[in-house]
Parts: sequence; C-alpha cells; structure tokens
Amino acid sequence: MRRVLVISNMWPSKRNPSYGVFVERCSKLIEDKTFEVIACTQTHPGALRWLRLQIAGVFCLLFEKYSFAYIHYPARTGLLVLAAALLRRGVVIVNFHGSDVTRNTNRWGIGFILVRVALKYADQIVAPSDNFVATLRFVHGDKLRKKVHVIPSGGLDEAFFSTPLRVLHSSEKVSRPVQVIGFVDSAQVFKGRDVVQALITLLPKAEISLVVVGCTAKVAKAWVGMENEYNTEVHGFLNQKQMIQFYDGIEVLVFASLIDESLGLCPLEAMARGVLVVASDLPATRGYIKPGVNGYLVRPGDHYGFAETLKEIKALSETDKRLLSQAAVRAAEEYSAVRAGDKYATLLENSGLV
Repeated sequence: MRRVLVISNMWPSKRNPSYGVFVERCSKLIEDKTFEVIACTQTHPGALRWLRLQIAGVFCLLFEKYSFAYIHYPARTGLLVLAAALLRRGVVIVNFHGSDVTRNTNRWGIGFILVRVALKYADQIVAPSDNFVATLRFVHGDKLRKKVHVIPSGGLDEAFFSTPLRVLHSSEKVSRPVQVIGFVDSAQVFKGRDVVQALITLLPKAEISLVVVGCTAKVAKAWVGMENEYNTEVHGFLNQKQMIQFYDGIEVLVFASLIDESLGLCPLEAMARGVLVVASDLPATRGYIKPGVNGYLVRPGDHYGFAETLKEIKALSETDKRLLSQAAVRAAEEYSAVRAGDKYATLLENSGLV
C-alpha cells in the first residue's frame, strides 16, 4: 500500500496562499512519485481550528488506511505524533520546520515539550537543511537519537528554472541606470522591514526603485510614506506565477531577516531566476550563498552594510553581474523540486512498508 496520511497545522488557501505552501509542495512531490496522499490540514491559524485539527487527526489516524503518517510542524502537532506512534498503523515521519525550534526554546513551553515528544516517538525525522539539523541538535541533542533526513521544504518548483522571462511591475518604465531592488515583506517583524526602509534612505533616490511584495493590508500601510518619495511599489500576496514575474523584474533581492531561518526559500527562488541576493549573514544563508561568487552576505540588521553592498553591485560590470547570476542559478539547482522529490521517494521506499 502506497498511501501517505499528511497531517499539518498549515496548508494554503485562496485567502492565504502562502500559509503552509511548503507542506503542499512536499505533498505534491510525494504524489508525483506515485504515492496517494490523504491530507488532514488546517488552512488558517487559531485555537479553535487547532483543536479541530487534533480531533480530525485522531479520526484519520484511527480510520484511514495508510502506510505512512507524515506529520509536519511537531511544535503544534506533537500530540498527533504520539497518537500515531501508539496506534502503530504505519511508519511515523515527522517533518520539522523553522518555527518548531527557533520559536520554541522555553523548556517549560508547550511547543518545546511537543517537539521532544515528536523526537522520541518518530520513526523518521526530516529537516530542511544541515543548518537546521545543527540547531535541532543544539537545542534537543539529548533527545535526538535518530538519523535526520535533510530535504529542502518542498524544493524549488521547476517553474522557477524553466519559465521564460516576464515582468510583473512597472520598473520597465524606469531607465536602466536605476537599480531595481526587491523585498518580500511579511507581518513578521523579524523579516527585516525596518532594515530595508532604513537602507533605502541611504541610497540616491534617482538611482533606485524598490518593489515590495507579500504585504497584507496592514503591512502595506507601513510603506505608505515611502511609495512616492522613494519610488516604491507595494503588492500583496502573489501566486507562484506572479512571484516568478516579480523576480524577473528586479536586479537585486534584499533578504534582511534578523533571526536564523531553517532554509530561506525566497533567496533561493530569486537565485533560480538569476537574481543577485544580498542576505543577512545567517547559518542558513551561508549554506548556499558564497559572498562575491553567487551573492552577498551582510551582518543582520546592518542597514549601512546592506546599502554599501547594493552600491557595490550597481558599480559592477555587466560581465561580473552575469557571472554572479549564472553562479546563483547553479547554486539554486541543488534545491530543485526534482532532487527533493527523489529524496522523499527514497525516504518512503526505504522505510519498509511499501
């Protein structure tokens, strides 16, 4: 039997297309490898919805037919990991994501406890990067007894490598001496919005254009004062096709996260489109960005450093930019969905119940 029961407290919807998109990608890759996926998910945050997921999850674990219980975000689903392990109706695979560790370090917190439950009872453990595994070992090393399978969260969709160039925004109207800078915003403060707003003020207004995407209506208000003064465009949530068009219309992506990420998919998506990335110097970004070779790293929160790096990029010759761009694409290919899909298939097929 090749049926996989996927349980997650995050799953995208029309209203919130980016909520749990990694989980959806992972599930699609597993389906592409001729496994049947049964999804038990939560499409919006909230305590009541979380409770419904716990009840629905137990029901699925009891009555669905499956060979694998593939459970994401154990800091929220750890009780279901325990239930799956006690029922023993299939191999229990737990997929960790960034927030499971980075936001659950309080030893007396419920998230921390649920993570430790998951580590104890999971048959197989999946993490998005080697850096994340190191963090997991640092925080929970005394409970991490099993091998951890490193698979990028859903990988980069092949569309990021194959789609012909197109442009979403109006930067075409700006003369090419203008440096078009992109930033993917979020309601989460640690993504570095303040850093980007500060660095823009250090650059010559006539020589830059900023395109911001991913904004909720509330977040968009934070950019109101800059839209005209600093030639800034603000967009809401974009689907994958629109994100590709966004990357195609910028020269540089600024990834200014203030805390470490499990992987950081936006920089990799941009690199797949040949965009130069200036990112915070974090363990995750060091895994795929080699300064001066395929991108640039700056001390987190250092808006002066980001601004100076953007000036350096603007001064590069077209040949140097092209070499950096080509190297960025090559680095991103290591995180493609094709390679991730092969790793998911190997994990499932080697688990003994296929």
